[in-house]
Amino acid sequence: MTGQTQTLVFVHGVGGMISRENWLGPLSESMVRAGHSRPEKSGIKIMSIRYQNSLTEPTDGKPPAETWHGRSDAAAHADFQRGRHSAERLLVQHRYDPPLFGLEDLQPGAPLLAGAVEKLSRLLREEARRYRTDARARASVGRSVVGQLPDQGRAVIVAHSLGSVVMLDLLKKLPPDLTVDRLITIGSPLSLASFWPFIKPGGDFPHDRVKSWVNVFDSLDPVSGGLGVAHLHPEAVDAAVHVGSLHRLVSNHAASAYLSLPVLGALVGDALYGVPTPKASTSDSLPDRVRGSAWMPFLLASAYARQLSLTCGDRRTRWRGRFDTARSTSVRRLLDGVNDQVLEQPDAHPVPTESDFLDHAAHLVEGQWDDQELVPLVIGLLLGSPVPPFRLDIHRDHQGEALVSLLNRVRRRGSDLSDQRFATALLESLEDAKDALGDSSLRGFLLLGGALVLAATGVGVMAAAPTGLAGAALLTSTLASFGPGGMVGGMITIAAASGAGSALVGAGIAASGAEQAAEMRAFVRFAEQLAQQSPERLASAMRGVLATVLVQERLRMPSKADQLRQVVTQALASVVNEQNLHHELRSREATEWEARRKILLRGLEFLDRRFPSPGRDLVVRAVTKESGELTLSAKERQALPHVDRPAISS
Repeated sequence: MTGQTQTLVFVHGVGGMISRENWLGPLSESMVRAGHSRPEKSGIKIMSIRYQNSLTEPTDGKPPAETWHGRSDAAAHADFQRGRHSAERLLVQHRYDPPLFGLEDLQPGAPLLAGAVEKLSRLLREEARRYRTDARARASVGRSVVGQLPDQGRAVIVAHSLGSVVMLDLLKKLPPDLTVDRLITIGSPLSLASFWPFIKPGGDFPHDRVKSWVNVFDSLDPVSGGLGVAHLHPEAVDAAVHVGSLHRLVSNHAASAYLSLPVLGALVGDALYGVPTPKASTSDSLPDRVRGSAWMPFLLASAYARQLSLTCGDRRTRWRGRFDTARSTSVRRLLDGVNDQVLEQPDAHPVPTESDFLDHAAHLVEGQWDDQELVPLVIGLLLGSPVPPFRLDIHRDHQGEALVSLLNRVRRRGSDLSDQRFATALLESLEDAKDALGDSSLRGFLLLGGALVLAATGVGVMAAAPTGLAGAALLTSTLASFGPGGMVGGMITIAAASGAGSALVGAGIAASGAEQAAEMRAFVRFAEQLAQQSPERLASAMRGVLATVLVQERLRMPSKADQLRQVVTQALASVVNEQNLHHELRSREATEWEARRKILLRGLEFLDRRFPSPGRDLVVRAVTKESGELTLSAKERQALPHVDRPAISS
């Protein structure tokens, strides 16, 4: 924005122009409350667009010519998405804020209220009908509005009521050197799509000319019909607000009512002034502060997402623009979701910054896990979307290249195992695990996100888990979804279910030291809760744990196949019992329990084929041997498992 003139533009609605005091006064106050300077005291050019005379007394002439043609490029799309998500964050922050001041409480009787509503409706019908049906009036309004707009520079436009229709109608006819940083429509009747046949929903949008569009509407606003516009115009971000109660039905449409909302001040201030840009980081200024280990899996996921961006290649700039927008939005949503809860937890780990996630994640997790501990966590990364909750297609070769780059940055040094071989084993094992379960329609990366999170203190557990939290206690708590953290929950679930308990230490989950009976109860409850997941989520978790033991086999790591077999067997017992009960009662849920049973049986059959159990073979031999003693060779004795239950804590 530096060096270019900035203009704040207000476009009136039905009934004609309101005074500058009545629209700028409320807006200026709401901007101050949002932490911004008053525009009238900040060198911002302020402009009120008037068009009512052109509508009611039109002059002859052609409509303004289109100045925008074709499609926006990839960079413009990426810039538009950044503006969109910036607006969404502001809406979340201010969604409960009431109007700041001064709107009178109108409490008329029913006849007076009906008369006021009728007057407003009549104005809308008369003026909107004329703009819709009178081509001469529409052309006259267009010439007038375009002629009043700045010829160049940058603008933030607030368009009220019918003014929102006028501005959308003119988006491709704006002065070519004028950039609209944010279009804000308030009280818009654009939801009445059939009334505006000349505005085609879903058409090409000038992303390079209009950087973001936010539509603010009150559900009690009669002009908006109580509806947003994003269902017709996906470029818009809808912001549902509530200015007042039903007895203020008419005032709810007033521009001053909308402009007195803090969210309007935040939206306008953000577009005019922006926020301070973080200083570019250098290798000499990498953060070295110790972060709570509960954040480590989140940081690992962010490190992987960054490598996907860096290894994208110059030929996929459009994809990278979308991916980077999704990456930053995912991190911001994660931080927005946990900050308040972390403040309420005195033992909470410090929250990493946005820059920690986006720029320094690999540095912060470097050497955190050994290769065996990394396996289930990376498998979880590959199954889940790297930018949850968004799901962007990633080519297998690109995935492999990013994975090698990630391993090179986060593994502990000293291993003879190359990053390339490690990555290949991970990817090949995951493909084998998908084949083992058979149903190719259950796409793992679409399923794991949000599937399983081990929650001890409600939403935000990964941020709030104190270092000494017992592993058994955590594993016995509720399995829940945690928005962007769902992928991380899947990572930890795979680590636990595949017996890689030591990986949990790196996730801020310490060994419990509980007695054997307590640990056994924890294991049983964990398996039962695993069985409670939907068939899709259970299938995804099964892919992850099977892939983990396959990697262990390929890379000659200690195998956890026998421990995994016991988890699956315990979960299967729980599922079969529940399925039988649903079947007996003729419950409609019986079909889902049957699907769970098939998933677990496939997994168990694969384990028995690929990793034969010495103990199971011994039982078969003992039962089928007709006579004589059963003896074991030294090799067979050595192959017997040394534990009789999965170790769910290290």
